[in-house]
Amino acid sequence: MITRFHIIVLLLLAFNLPSKAQLERPDTSTVLFSYRLDRETNLIHLADFDTTMENIHYYNPVYYKNISHTFLGNPGQAAITNDFSDRNFRSPFLFELPYSYYIYDPYSILHFNTKKPFTELKYLSSGSREDSEQILSALHTQNVNKFLNVGVLYDLIASRGIYNNQNTGLNRLNLWGNYNKDFYSMFTSIHYNSFKFEENGGLQNVEAFMNKESEALNYTTNLNNANSRFRNLNLFYTHKLDLPAIISDSARKEKFKGVSFQHTINFNRYSKNYSDFTNLTDTLGFYQNNYYLVNETFDSAFYRNLSNRIDLNLNFAKSQTLQAYIIHEYKRFSYIKPLNVSYELEGQTIDTVIRTYPKENYNDLSVGGIYNGNLKNWDYSASARLYLSGYYAGNLIANAGFTRYFKSKTYYLSLGGALSSQKPSFFLDTYASSHFIWNNDFKNIDNTKAYAEIGKEKSFRSRLTLNYFTGWVYFNEDALPLQRESEILIISFMLYKKFEWGPFKHSHQLLLQKGAEDIIHIPTYAYKNSTWYQNEVFNKVLKFKIGFDLYYFNAYFADAFMPATGVFYNQKIKKIGNYPFLDGFVDVK
Repeated sequence: MITRFHIIVLLLLAFNLPSKAQLERPDTSTVLFSYRLDRETNLIHLADFDTTMENIHYYNPVYYKNISHTFLGNPGQAAITNDFSDRNFRSPFLFELPYSYYIYDPYSILHFNTKKPFTELKYLSSGSREDSEQILSALHTQNVNKFLNVGVLYDLIASRGIYNNQNTGLNRLNLWGNYNKDFYSMFTSIHYNSFKFEENGGLQNVEAFMNKESEALNYTTNLNNANSRFRNLNLFYTHKLDLPAIISDSARKEKFKGVSFQHTINFNRYSKNYSDFTNLTDTLGFYQNNYYLVNETFDSAFYRNLSNRIDLNLNFAKSQTLQAYIIHEYKRFSYIKPLNVSYELEGQTIDTVIRTYPKENYNDLSVGGIYNGNLKNWDYSASARLYLSGYYAGNLIANAGFTRYFKSKTYYLSLGGALSSQKPSFFLDTYASSHFIWNNDFKNIDNTKAYAEIGKEKSFRSRLTLNYFTGWVYFNEDALPLQRESEILIISFMLYKKFEWGPFKHSHQLLLQKGAEDIIHIPTYAYKNSTWYQNEVFNKVLKFKIGFDLYYFNAYFADAFMPATGVFYNQKIKKIGNYPFLDGFVDVK
């Protein structure tokens, strides 16, 4: 999105970039180290804290992560990537998926260990008063002592939007702490994500918009009193005890480098609310159904999950790691459901509709294993998880892959694949609200995935991905979930190349994909070019970039968005695309 002006302010107090050293042998000259938890293993790894000039003008996470996407226009509003191989469709809370770009959790934040207090402030403002966008981010972390670190990150996204009834507000608060000394380590965090949206249901007269008959704020929208609210609370705690290593002598081979036990507890609470008010005399009929037979709507869906996980980690010689775990999850799904009832009044039978609150509880038990290893120029891994009981009983997820490095690890080749058989999300099977009700008995979604990738550090990357599905679930043109029992194959190819000619730099990214056009609506090809000039002035204190981003994708039937449920669904009325999008930028730091 082209902004009229933007300001990014970074206040960095006493820091240096984190090194790539291993955790057990840190560079003592480094002032700040940053770490990230692995989503699969719950183990910590060194991660870069990005303080470079790279992509700092991508203040909207949607643009930061993908070259093509379907979203509603405002920073913070519902969005999905058009790169099918990168889509997430496995969340237990269906209504989380459109907002996954913006949700903080234990695996998306960084943990720190710093010798001096560190603070980073960011502020962005763009647009006029009528369509302003503001983004604020404040991070602070410091060590209590050399083993214990605490920190806080607060993010705010506020946008009024270009059209009527499009106001958006996101608040995200993150608190964390970590402790690491000798044989014991602990990482904990609290995350609160609270999103508010005005829902306008789109423009009533699209042709008038296409003909540019008026200013943006003069167009009438389909909904005038509709609002959505999404909230998530996440409490996370993991700690690990390392046993002393068993060291071999000259008479026998080394058995283990070490054994560790780890326990993780994770609590998640999600809620999605939708409300609107429509006069009974309104003949627009945006929704086909009104199950309460009144002009006021209030819908809610809830999901809670309390999980406990115990891991046994065995560290073999030559960097071989075997991890076995068992997980228990207590899950509760609930929602507000309209129920038809009758009662007697003065000898007459009165029919009415009341709200009920059905709840479903499950105890899921699963076991799994993860193997990771590296040998000279080879990295390889394999993992599997089997659900023994509960909502996902019988489900299986398995992954395997390896990477071969060449020329002092300058180049690499990766091959891998995955197999899964998973029951669709609870809310794809059962849901009820003011405007939508469905009851399904979907079969498992079976997925076979394979990929091949070659690359060179950060300057070149090429990836081919094949996804083969049986039982794919999608939302049809009535915004209702359906299952395709026959097989579908999606092929994706991505190519990225960066060129540097002194201070002049440019990068190119191409996405090609094909398959199942009748139910999965994605562009066949998309392209992005970034071209910029970068330099330093005033004794290399002030860095600056000036350039442009160019986007293009072919015309296709992009998914529509349903405000009442917050999902994207198929539409075959209007195509978008087949025109270039140019965004100029000047970055100063």
